[in-house]
Amino acid sequence: MSVLNFQEASKRNNNWLPPPWAIVALLILGFNEFMTLLRNPLYLGVIFVAFLLVKALWVQLDISGEFRNGALPGFLSIATKFIPTVTNLLGRLAEAGQRKTNNAPQLYPIPASKQKDNEDDKMN
Repeated sequence: MSVLNFQEASKRNNNWLPPPWAIVALLILGFNEFMTLLRNPLYLGVIFVAFLLVKALWVQLDISGEFRNGALPGFLSIATKFIPTVTNLLGRLAEAGQRKTNNAPQLYPIPASKQKDNEDDKMN
C-alpha cells in the first residue's frame, strides 16, 4: 500500500510543467507581460475592473442580439447606442457613489446643544 502511495507521489513531483492557467497566460500575454503581472498585482485589479465595465456594456448594449441581423446593421446599431449607454452607466455609478457617501455615519457627531443652536438659526 505504501509503495503505491510513493509511486503516485513520485509521479506528481516529476511533473515539471507549470499549471495550465500559467501556460495559457504565457501564450496570450507573452513572457514579459506575464512577469509584469506577477511582479505588480495592481495590474490584475485594473484588468478586472476593465473586464467588469466591458461586461456591463456588453449586457447593456445586447451585443449578441444586435448581431443577429447581420454584421453591418449590428455595428451601426451599437455605434448609435454606445455613447448614451456609457454616459448612463457612468451616471449610475456616480449616483451609487453619492448615495454611499451621504449615508455614511458622522465620525464626530454634533452635540445636542449645537444642533439646537443650528435649528434656531435656520428658523430665523
